[in-house]
Amino acid sequence: MITDRDYKVIDFLNDYKIATTSTLEHFFYPSKRVAQRRLKALVDEKYIKKSRDSINQDYYYYLKKPKQLKHSLLITEFYREFSKCYKMEHFKVQKKIDNLIPDATIGYVDGNRNKVAFLEVEISNNGFNYQKYRHFNYKKYFNIMPPVFIVTRQHIKQDKNINFIQIRDIKTDLERIYYHERKNEF
Repeated sequence: MITDRDYKVIDFLNDYKIATTSTLEHFFYPSKRVAQRRLKALVDEKYIKKSRDSINQDYYYYLKKPKQLKHSLLITEFYREFSKCYKMEHFKVQKKIDNLIPDATIGYVDGNRNKVAFLEVEISNNGFNYQKYRHFNYKKYFNIMPPVFIVTRQHIKQDKNINFIQIRDIKTDLERIYYHERKNEF
């Protein structure tokens, strides 16, 4: 029997394409064991599919396997870890704003302030496209240019007009940023 929570998992996978057991547990289930049992039931009933790269890694679940598997997994991993630090208002994947299509647009609460940020995941060797942010007319939508989190192992260029924040290790770097901001508030 499929539960309301199971349908929410299916909707999540429809919106975000792919997620690991850990990510789905974080958002929907009270424990890893419950997550594993319910996800197995969804796979057995053919509502969702699963796979993994090696035996010592989490399974990842999807409705249709994304073409950019690693890219999509990094987006949902960022979402999970960011939501552990901040109260999330929304996290929209590839939402077009004017001429800009970031990998995700994030609405969150930091302290008592509503904030917006963008996410970019750059895993190719082509380098990050900075121009799309330099040409973005943010004043049409925001008072200030939102920060841009860039998940990449490559070196990123700094820009005096745009706050590019490099994320090499999602969990560690987001925790560091969050605690650094808290420390500077006092």
